[in-house]
Amino acid sequence: MKKLTHLLFFCFVFLSISSLMAQDNDHLALDIANAQEKNRAQLMTYSWQRSAKAFMNEEEKVHTLVKVWFNTEGKMESSVLSSQSSAKQARGVRGRAQQNAGEDMLASIEHAINMSIKYIYLSKGNWIDLVDMAEVKVDGGVVKIDAKDLLVKGDEVHYIIDDSTKLFKSIKVSSPADENSFTSSIDFKTMSDGTNHPSHTEILIPSESLKIIVENIDYIKQQ
Repeated sequence: MKKLTHLLFFCFVFLSISSLMAQDNDHLALDIANAQEKNRAQLMTYSWQRSAKAFMNEEEKVHTLVKVWFNTEGKMESSVLSSQSSAKQARGVRGRAQQNAGEDMLASIEHAINMSIKYIYLSKGNWIDLVDMAEVKVDGGVVKIDAKDLLVKGDEVHYIIDDSTKLFKSIKVSSPADENSFTSSIDFKTMSDGTNHPSHTEILIPSESLKIIVENIDYIKQQ
C-alpha cells in the first residue's frame, strides 16, 4: 500500500511540474510574441536601405541597393535603387544569355532574403508552437530557443533573445526550403527609440556556390 501511495505521490508531483513548465512556456511564448508585434509596429514607421552583395567562389558578382518599407497592410515592399554586376556586358546572344544569368542570380538573392525574413516575422501561433516544441534555456540574460521543423520539414532554427526586452539578438537558420537548401545567420541592433531590426545577414546557398551578405542601413522615419 505504501509503495502505491508513493507511486501516486510521485506521479502527482511529476504532472504538477509538467503542467507548470507548460504554463511557463506558454507565458514566455506570449511575452515574446507581444514584444515582437509591438516592435514590428514601430519598425513599420521606418523606411531603410538594404545593401546585398552576392559572392560566387569568393568573387563578388552582384551588388544591389534597394529601399524597403512596410505598406499600409503591413507587408514589406522594396524598390531597386541600384544594381551593379562585376561582369562586363557582352553583345548579341552572349549578352542576352549573360543578362538572363544575371536576372536569375538577382531572383536567387531576393528569394533567399525573403526566406530568411520569414523566420523573423512569426505569428503568435508560430511562437506558441515554437516554444512548445523547442529546447528552451534562459541563461545569462538571454533566452535560447532551438527547434526543428518550424516552417518547413527539416529546417533548424536557433534564436537568441534578450530576456528583458524579448527582442532578437541573433537568429541562425538551416533550411531545405524548395529543395534548395540554405543557411542564414542574422544579427540584430536596437535603435535609440528601442526599435529592434535585422542589421547584418549572411546567407549561404551551397547548390549555387553563392554567399549573400546583407546590410540594412539608413533607417528613416516615414512622414
